[in-house]
Amino acid sequence: MHVFALLYFAMYGLLGMLSPDKEAICWPFFGNCWRFRLSDHQPLEVLLAYGAIAVLTLIARAARDYVSTWYGLALLNVWLAGIVALDYRMRSNEVYMLLWLNAVVLLWPHKRYSVPAIIVSFYWWAGTLKLNYEWLSGASLYGHLAIVPARLTWVACTYVVGMEMGIVLFLLSGRRWVRNTVLAQLAAFHLESLTQIIWFYPLLMAAVLAWFVIENAFGARAGQGTRLDQFLKGKAPVATYVLCAVFAAFQLAPYLYKGDKELTGQGRIFALHMFESRQECAVTATIHAGGQPANTVDLVVHDLPPRMVCDPLIYFDRASNICRGNQDVPGFDIDLKMVSKRSTAPQYTTIIDDPGFCSKHEKYKIFGNNSWLK
Repeated sequence: MHVFALLYFAMYGLLGMLSPDKEAICWPFFGNCWRFRLSDHQPLEVLLAYGAIAVLTLIARAARDYVSTWYGLALLNVWLAGIVALDYRMRSNEVYMLLWLNAVVLLWPHKRYSVPAIIVSFYWWAGTLKLNYEWLSGASLYGHLAIVPARLTWVACTYVVGMEMGIVLFLLSGRRWVRNTVLAQLAAFHLESLTQIIWFYPLLMAAVLAWFVIENAFGARAGQGTRLDQFLKGKAPVATYVLCAVFAAFQLAPYLYKGDKELTGQGRIFALHMFESRQECAVTATIHAGGQPANTVDLVVHDLPPRMVCDPLIYFDRASNICRGNQDVPGFDIDLKMVSKRSTAPQYTTIIDDPGFCSKHEKYKIFGNNSWLK
C-alpha cells in the first residue's frame, strides 16, 4: 500500500504544490501550513526517505525482525500523514483508508477479526454515501462506463450500492466459495472504476482485498477467519465491535453539523472522501482597498479533483491567503461569496455570504458549526 502511495506522489508530482511559489491550502488543524513549504530538491528528498523507510521495513520483515518491522510500518504511516498534512489538496480517500487499515494492523487487537471488519466497513459506509439521486441515476459519474451500456448506467450504480451494503458482508462468510464470489464482483467493480478515476484506488484496493486471498490460503483452513454468523450473534471479540463503532462515529460526524453536508463540507474531514454527488459552484471575492473602486475576482480553481472544486474549505483558505497577503494595505477587505448546487439541482444555494471577511478574522472550526457557512 505504501509503495503505491509513493508511486502516486512521484508520478503526479504532487509535492510540487508545496513549493514556496505555490498558494498554500491548509487543513483546519494546521492553519499555518504556508510556513512549511518545500523548495529545490526537498520534494525528491522527502520521497526518497519514504522509499528508504519502506525498503528497510521490507528487509526487517524478510529477516523476521518483527519489532523493527512494526516500527518501520509505524514510521511509514507517520511520514505519509506528515506529507498529507502539509496541504489540504493532498487529501484523498485512498490515503484515508490506508492510514485506517494500517492503524488497525499496528494497534488493534484480534486482527483476524478486526482487519476484515474494517475493510467491510469501508465498503458499507461508502455505500451509504451513494444513497442519493446523483449516484443512483449515474449523474455523479465522471465519464461513460466501459462495460455497461449508457442506458443501463443507473442499473449498475444501483447494483453497486447493493453490493457495498449487502453482498460485501459475505466477505466475512466462513465458506471460501462465497468469499471468492464476492471478491470476483469487487474485482470487476474496481476494474470498471478505472473509467472514472486513476489507477491508485483500484490498485490500493487490490492490496487491501489481498487479505482475503491470504485468508483463503491460510486462515480459513485453520478455522481462524472471521465468520459472519459469529459477528452477527455477538460472538466476535469485543474489540471488533468497538472498532466498527469508532469508525461509524467518524462517518456519522458530518451529520452533526448544520446545513447540507454535501455542499458545506463541514465534518467531512473525519469521514470517507468518496463519490457523493457532483457539485457546481461560483465563488467570488469582492476586493475593497482604501478609496479604490471595488474589484470582483473569480476564486474557483478548476484544475482540482472534482470532489474538491466546490469544497468551501478551499475558498476559505484562498480568501484567508488574500487577507494575509494584503494585511498592510490600508482599508483592505474582501466580501466572500459562494453559491453551490448538485449538478441535477435546478438552482444554486448560498453557502457563503460574508462581507468584511478579513476584518472579521474568520476561523475554520473543526468542531462546531462555522457561523460564516450557511
